[in-house]
Amino acid sequence: MLVGNYSDRIRFSFPNTFNLVIFLLFMTNLPFTLDQLVLLQAIVKQGSFKKAADSLYVSQPAISLQVQNLEKQLNSPIFHRGAKGVILTEGGQVLSRYGYKILSVCEETCRTLAE
Repeated sequence: MLVGNYSDRIRFSFPNTFNLVIFLLFMTNLPFTLDQLVLLQAIVKQGSFKKAADSLYVSQPAISLQVQNLEKQLNSPIFHRGAKGVILTEGGQVLSRYGYKILSVCEETCRTLAE
């Protein structure tokens, strides 16, 4: 399994988005950070580490290091690397899909709090 089955350990629902974000922010045993999810989404969107680095105004080695750290924390590869760019592994697809949802909830929370 990629990151553990948190749904088996936590059997309650979140009445609103804010509670979900607070829950995620205080989970200390997650094997990824919001910054790593942002990097992942940029790599997926741009199709390469270099283009993602340029879009985020960071160096390509910094992106590579974060991806290596993330893969080590998850104990699973996220990307198939090739001469023509990168492709998500099956586990990477799962992480990307849920990462997008997590980041969307965080953005929605920030917008709601700003109102």
